[in-house]
Amino acid sequence: MVDSADSLKSPPSPTGRNGRDRRGRFAAGNKAAKGNPHQQATQRFRATLMETVKPADLKAVVRQLVAKAKAGEPWAVKELLDRSVGRPVSADVVEQEEKPPYIVRIIKFGKDAHEEGEAAS
Repeated sequence: MVDSADSLKSPPSPTGRNGRDRRGRFAAGNKAAKGNPHQQATQRFRATLMETVKPADLKAVVRQLVAKAKAGEPWAVKELLDRSVGRPVSADVVEQEEKPPYIVRIIKFGKDAHEEGEAAS
């Protein structure tokens, strides 16, 4: 038995039933390879928006948003802070980050690597 990295590699999957080419990419004719059907419409919309809205227009809108936020409009305060500072992180994400990470010990030749290190100290 040969223990080499080459012997552990599996051959590339054939084109055919799974709809992928030899490199694993979607092959021609694969229905899933068409991508987002709304992408072209979205690109046209964004292009029109970028052609129409000038920097001066955007500055005027932002000035009005800031004025509404200063006047105490709750929706304006929320929008301004969400866009400038970022949305607040949900509580469950904060809770997950506060938990200590899992400790993984590597077993080497039947001995715990941590115990082996202590014996060497």
